[in-house]
Amino acid sequence: MLPASRRGGSSGDMLGVVYSLLTVAGFAFTYFIVRLATQHIRASTVTLISATVSGIVGFAIVAIFLREQLLGITLVAFGWFLLVAFTQVLLARYLSYTSVHWAGITRATPILSTTPLFAMILGVVFLDERVTPLLLIGTLAITAGIILIVRQQGRA
Repeated sequence: MLPASRRGGSSGDMLGVVYSLLTVAGFAFTYFIVRLATQHIRASTVTLISATVSGIVGFAIVAIFLREQLLGITLVAFGWFLLVAFTQVLLARYLSYTSVHWAGITRATPILSTTPLFAMILGVVFLDERVTPLLLIGTLAITAGIILIVRQQGRA
């Protein structure tokens, strides 16, 4: 018998959909605020403020709820976290915020949504993950949709 999460129709499935929609709304609101903020201050300043506040809040949550796991982090794991902090929290966030400032929300966010394509490529190249036909079709469909949106906006 399939687990509840695979049967469809369970309250867990619906809760996952609600969480996904709330996540999307949160990211959309974030880009809206970034667009407003970068009209008054540089994207680098917005990035540093955002990263600092996120870091403080995130560390506080980890220190409160995951204290034992925090103390058990190895030096290698800490190095990976530093790499994530640099690439995602600083570099990717700065580039994302700059793209929203220069291109606007409606043009930048569809391009930023090509993450599945690049994640799939990285997973295949560096982690030896397999690409199934459905995964390939889904990723290409998402990418094609984004390309169509961006091209249509360019003509508008």
